[in-house]
Amino acid sequence: MNRPFAAAAAVVIAAVSPSAAQTARPQAPPPAQAQPAAPAAPSTVTVEELFFNARLDGRIFRLEGQITKPAGATGKLPVAIMLHGKDFVSSDMEKVRPRASARQARDLAERGWLVVTFVRRGFGRSDGPFPGLSNCGTLKLADQFDSDADETLAVLDQVRQRPDADASRVIAIGVSAGGAAALALAARNPAGLKGVVNLSGGLNLSSCVDKGNDALVEAVRSYAGKSKTPQLWVYADNDALFPLALVNRMHEAALGAGGNIRRLSIAKLEPEGHNVFGSNVGRRTWLAELDKSLRSWDLPTHNPAEVLPWVKAMEGSSRNVLERYQSDPGHKALVYSAGQKGFWWRYGVSSEADAIGNARKDCEAKTKDCKVMLIGNSLQKP
Repeated sequence: MNRPFAAAAAVVIAAVSPSAAQTARPQAPPPAQAQPAAPAAPSTVTVEELFFNARLDGRIFRLEGQITKPAGATGKLPVAIMLHGKDFVSSDMEKVRPRASARQARDLAERGWLVVTFVRRGFGRSDGPFPGLSNCGTLKLADQFDSDADETLAVLDQVRQRPDADASRVIAIGVSAGGAAALALAARNPAGLKGVVNLSGGLNLSSCVDKGNDALVEAVRSYAGKSKTPQLWVYADNDALFPLALVNRMHEAALGAGGNIRRLSIAKLEPEGHNVFGSNVGRRTWLAELDKSLRSWDLPTHNPAEVLPWVKAMEGSSRNVLERYQSDPGHKALVYSAGQKGFWWRYGVSSEADAIGNARKDCEAKTKDCKVMLIGNSLQKP
C-alpha cells in the first residue's frame, strides 16, 4: 500500500570514542529510574492548524492543513511543502490528517523552515471528491500527478500571502504518490522552487502492474525533460511497490531526459521497504541526505560550525559524530565525557527529557564525568 505518512520511530543509542565509532543499535528503553535534574528543554516549534481555501477547477476547495515553524522565529522563513501519499482503501484515505507527519515537520522546522502540510481533495477532512484520474482503463498517471500538482500550487498561492513565508525559497518533499506529485510540480518550474525531494515516489496500479509501471516511467521521463529544479531521490531496494528494477528504469529515463537528480539507495529497510519517509532508519537516512542537498542548494539547515568550536581539540572522527547527530531526527540529546572522550546520545524518543535522562544514564554506566552538551541541536554552556 502507498502509506500516506509515517510509522512510529524507535529508540536508538550510540556511544563514540575518539578511537572508533560503535555501530548504532536499536535497543528497548531502559526501565524508568530516578534521574538527576536535566536542563529544561523549551519547545522548539510552534504549530498552527488551519484550512487552505484553494481555488481549483473554477471553485474553492477547503483543504485541511498545518503550519509548523521554529518557535520564536521572526521575519520571513523559507517554505517546505510536504505531499502525502495515497492508500488503496477509501476508509484509510479518510483517516489522513496533517498531524500524521508532525515528527517530520518538526525535523524540518528545527532546520529553520516554515513547513506546510496539507491534505489533498478526497482525503481526510478536506473537501472532495478525490479526482481519481488514473486507473487501468486510462493509464493516465500523469493526469493524476498533474492534478496533485495543481492542488500544491493552489496551496502555495495561499502561503505566499503570509508575512512569515519567503516564497523565493521553496522546497517540495513528497512521499509515495506525493513524490510523483512533487516531480509534476517541478515540471511546472514555479517561481521560488529551489529543490524537490522524492521519497519512494510513484503510483502503483495493482490491477495492471506492468502497464502501470510503463506509464509511470513515461510520466517521470516527461517531467524530467521540463524541470529545471534539482532533485533528491531516496528509495529502498526492497520496496515492494517500486522495486529496484523499476526505480532504475525511472532514474535512467529521467536522466536521459535531462533531469538533475541525486539518488540514494537504501539497500534494505525493515520491516517495510516502502516506508522510507516514516521508519526510524529511513527517516534518519533521508534527513542526512537532505542536509547535504540543502547545503548544495544554498538553503538553510544545521550548520556543523555552530558546535565544532566547542570541540575543536577533538579528533576528526568525533567531529564527524557531531555532524551525524545534528541530522538525527526527533527529540534528542547528546552527553559528553571529557575524561572518557566519548559521546552518548538518544534520538527519536518521546521527549527531550527522555533523551537527556537516557543518554546521561548510558554515560554514567561508564563514568560519572557526564555533561549534557546538546539538547536537540542547541549547544549547552559547558
